[in-house]
Amino acid sequence: MMTSRSDGLSVMTHSGRYLEKVERAFAAEFLAPAAGISEMAAGDYSEAAVKRIAKRFQVNPVVIQHQIDNQILAA
Repeated sequence: MMTSRSDGLSVMTHSGRYLEKVERAFAAEFLAPAAGISEMAAGDYSEAAVKRIAKRFQVNPVVIQHQIDNQILAA
């Protein structure tokens, strides 16, 4: 049973969301490592490059774009 705080948010829900984010980031890095994406892209992060890299890693282009946005360009 979850307990609610006065603002309507559950402590369990918040931690679950954090854990889900961590799990998704781990999965993305496992499926398509940022270092490999960066090397393959060689600075070209266009839609065509994202699709090409996604095909190489056999993942959805969203995974590649996520890695670019959150791991490569954010660094």
